[in-house]
Amino acid sequence: MGITKMMIANINGDADSLDQVLLGCMKSGVFHPEQSHSPVSGGVLLSQSNPYEPVLKKLTDTAMHLGIGFDAREFGDAGKNRVNYVDNLEDKILQIRKHREELAGLIKRNEGISIKPEEIFRTHMLIFRVGRLSAIGVKKLKRDKDDMNKYNIHFVFPWTHKYSWCAYVTTESKKKDIDAYFYNLGMERVMIPDNILENINQIHLYEEQNESTDINTAEVKEYLDKIDKEILALNRKKEQIQSQLIRNEQLITQLSHIENLDVTFDDLFSCEYIDIRFGRLPKDSYAKLKYYEDEMFILYAFNRNETEDDYYWCVYFSPRYYHKQIDAIFASLYFERIHIPDYVHSTLEESAAKVNKAISEGRKKLYAITAEINAKKNETKLYFFWLYLKLNFLSRSFSLRKYVNIYEDTFYFEGFVPSDQALSFKDCFNNISGVSVTLRPTDSEPGQIPPTKLSNSRFSAAFEMFTTMYGTPQYDEIDPTPFLAVTYTILFGAMFGDFGQGVCLFLLGVYLWAAKGSGIGRVMQRLGISSAVFGLFYGEFFGYSGIVHVPGLEIELMDSSSTNAILMTAMGAGAILLVVSMIINITVSLRKKSYGRAFLSRNGLAGLVFYIALMSGLALERAIPIFMPDLLPTPVKFFDKAPLVIFLIVLPALLMFFQEPLGELISGRKKPRFENGIGGFILSTFFEMFETMLSFMTNTLSFLRVGGFVLSHAGLMSVVRLLSEMVSGEPGGVSIPVVIFGNIFVMALEGLIVGIQTLRLEFYEMFSHFVEGAGKEFTPVNFRRS
Repeated sequence: MGITKMMIANINGDADSLDQVLLGCMKSGVFHPEQSHSPVSGGVLLSQSNPYEPVLKKLTDTAMHLGIGFDAREFGDAGKNRVNYVDNLEDKILQIRKHREELAGLIKRNEGISIKPEEIFRTHMLIFRVGRLSAIGVKKLKRDKDDMNKYNIHFVFPWTHKYSWCAYVTTESKKKDIDAYFYNLGMERVMIPDNILENINQIHLYEEQNESTDINTAEVKEYLDKIDKEILALNRKKEQIQSQLIRNEQLITQLSHIENLDVTFDDLFSCEYIDIRFGRLPKDSYAKLKYYEDEMFILYAFNRNETEDDYYWCVYFSPRYYHKQIDAIFASLYFERIHIPDYVHSTLEESAAKVNKAISEGRKKLYAITAEINAKKNETKLYFFWLYLKLNFLSRSFSLRKYVNIYEDTFYFEGFVPSDQALSFKDCFNNISGVSVTLRPTDSEPGQIPPTKLSNSRFSAAFEMFTTMYGTPQYDEIDPTPFLAVTYTILFGAMFGDFGQGVCLFLLGVYLWAAKGSGIGRVMQRLGISSAVFGLFYGEFFGYSGIVHVPGLEIELMDSSSTNAILMTAMGAGAILLVVSMIINITVSLRKKSYGRAFLSRNGLAGLVFYIALMSGLALERAIPIFMPDLLPTPVKFFDKAPLVIFLIVLPALLMFFQEPLGELISGRKKPRFENGIGGFILSTFFEMFETMLSFMTNTLSFLRVGGFVLSHAGLMSVVRLLSEMVSGEPGGVSIPVVIFGNIFVMALEGLIVGIQTLRLEFYEMFSHFVEGAGKEFTPVNFRRS
């Protein structure tokens, strides 16, 4: 619980073992590297260029051109399947090898060659593929089973995660067609040796290649260059087809609007002195043509009687010698020209038929080229995933070299590991000869500041996102997450107290966490339960009172007599939270041996005594007699008691005023320093004290917003009830749509506002007293993607 204890791990050994050590640090997932503050005498830091970065960049560029993403959603369950490794692949191949009779029949059908079943694996005629198919792909495969079995034999293995592993066998003459069919099904192919079906012993070489950390960057780059060149050519071809198809579709739309054209297009465009432009003009622009009545052009709109279109399809004629000026005018009016292609020569009907034929052919070409691109994507996707993970792993492990000192033939570097995992981390290097790992406590090297790793209970862990939003606590501070988790949950529930809305908030949080993996969903679950509990005390159920309640403990929110009590309770609770914040600051300061801050600061013991005395006096003399007169029938005169005022208010105020010089005396300095002179010290400290007094009051009054939101929430729901009754048309009636919409509106609007305001109270009124947020986060190097 709290901040995980750390240990310093010093690693040294033979320089030849450095790569193995770096990979071991990556695989452990618990090593946070640090630059040593005491480098080896005579040693030098490694500064080598990373050979994997350019290949990794080339891979990501090529993948982008293929439409393959490397984010978590694209990876899906690839990591669980070890990406390029099929579960029990050897068993699957053995199952396929049992179908010798069927495979011999496949060779006979496809190649016209009769081969004995026991000899088929020595002929090298069989083509074997393995990959994974989604549920949709499996359904399509089953639907086409009868037709496809003529040319291949396929096998669908049991469902794993979101995919089924699938394998098929075909022959050389049918390989291209069968591969295209399965790629179009969405089969993501695994790259394995071509002869693995014939020589099953290759499976061990394949597995070793997958597990190996070695990779030939030159070969990989050459392969990626080849794939990238192919896919870029396909994409360019696809863009050209799409552009032509769009132009033809616009043209057929233009032709469909042309009326009474009894001449051929060749006759129109053969005019020697006239230029003709077909296209469409926005209706708003058509109205502006009256400003150009004196210009030399004639325009005819074909669809002026149609009201559903935002454009007029039209044609305009202009003298050829004046066409640039006319084209400029229509360009300013947003005229979109449709170019009539060269193959359109004849009448309107014949031209439309030719264009429709071109559209049909273009769609076929687009489908074919898209299928080819998808085939290339599915063929390489899993291999790219495997390659990305391996290159990323190697690149990140190589980047660790910047922390390494080399002296002669020995390397030295260090970092932090959690104490509870330190021994297991050390064991990772037992099998590497000549490597030594030494574990030391964090205080053995004062120059190194340990990183902070938060470790909280299941309840509090959901709120760590808010803690890190404010700033990472320092290693020697207290983790404020448990305090934040409890106070945030209670404050939010108090301001948003409604049993029905709380249950809805909880269910929404369950959905967000279960379906989307959203961390805010876990927070909403806790806030929903808190809102439901406070809703029981308020007796609120979707804005209606009395339906659910705790007998004898109901709080009448809309009763005017309750308003003062609610506001005073909110401010009193705020004062208690501020006191707790100061106590936490004192504890943290004592742990850090900062005695001046612990005893003399405004958030230390002096400020705590001063604040408690001041707030108690104001409550006894001013607030309680006014807002709760029945609580103290006999008035209390706190500020008339001189000893109390001197020891509980004046003395702490003086200690805070002289905190700086007194703190230096406590720390051992014989004579305090006044950098700006005594006068400057008194003046600046006076304004600081004024700010302190003001902040004490404003911090306390800020908690009035808690009571304000309790009342405003009840007020908004009373408006919803009133509107529901008005819409129903009956006294006390209920309009279900109004109630539903009103509750959704209030939950969305006020839930967001209350969440933000509660976070503001946490950060500015509480965290500011004891959290500096200047720590560094524990970021171990590991195999996970960036």
